[in-house]
Amino acid sequence: MDFWSVRFRLAGMSTDDKQKKPIWTHSTWQPEELQDKSVEFWIPTAEGTAHGIGTLWARRNSEGLLAVEVVTDVVDQHPHEGIHTRYYIPQIGVDSLERHPDPSVAAFRLAEA
Repeated sequence: MDFWSVRFRLAGMSTDDKQKKPIWTHSTWQPEELQDKSVEFWIPTAEGTAHGIGTLWARRNSEGLLAVEVVTDVVDQHPHEGIHTRYYIPQIGVDSLERHPDPSVAAFRLAEA
């Protein structure tokens, strides 16, 4: 799978970004169904597979295409420092997005296809 991520170090404002633009996909999901919902994810990265609980961000463009991002925030030892990570989800990931079978974990699940 070809997932892309953007990392911001909030304290130092350094970025390690491979892509800053959303990936527009075809989907029957409506942005309102996904926006700000929790998601358990397994996303392949250069370092291996990232797993965790994040928040979905979703929007539709004027052509009717959907962009989905998984967003995580990790707070460091200091309250004003942390890492904000945005995973831009490609078509194969949006296609695998499903309601989580255990809603006590998260509202949705995104697993490697």
